[in-house]
Amino acid sequence: MPNISKKTAYDVKEASNQSLSKSARKHYAENAQAGSKDDSPMNKYGSHSPMNMGGSWMSKHCGQSNLGSPLNQGTISLYPDRLNKKGQTQTEVFNNAEKPYKDYVKKYNETTFTSQDRVNKATQKVKKLENRRNRVADSLGRANETMNLRFDAINKQRTKLNKQQSDILSGNY
Repeated sequence: MPNISKKTAYDVKEASNQSLSKSARKHYAENAQAGSKDDSPMNKYGSHSPMNMGGSWMSKHCGQSNLGSPLNQGTISLYPDRLNKKGQTQTEVFNNAEKPYKDYVKKYNETTFTSQDRVNKATQKVKKLENRRNRVADSLGRANETMNLRFDAINKQRTKLNKQQSDILSGNY
């Protein structure tokens, strides 16, 4: 990064000062942004800026530095002490976001399922369902028996009544 003026460095420092009000930090950030434009190589060196010398600025300057690919960085953020609106650091936000996944993996790794365990559980469920089916079938069988006995009793009474009716009509009573 090019050398920045003391004024811009102070604005950057105060823009991240949490003891200041939100609007004050905003003004320092705006001043720092404007100051960084004034301190840029384009303004200082004109066409001889490293940006105008061929090749991309990223390929020249970010390959070996800490500002390169996020995969090469040792930390999650360049500013781990900055807080969001909820008062959390970036590290805390990332840790909270990955916690449910870590818990799930931990629970899965602690649970040991073998094929035999699964077969045993399935066998127990099948036996339980068969027992229930047998109880229901027995209950239905008893209900059918009772219903058949009642139909038989009704048919006997109906036969008896029909015989009495025919006797009355034929005069043999």
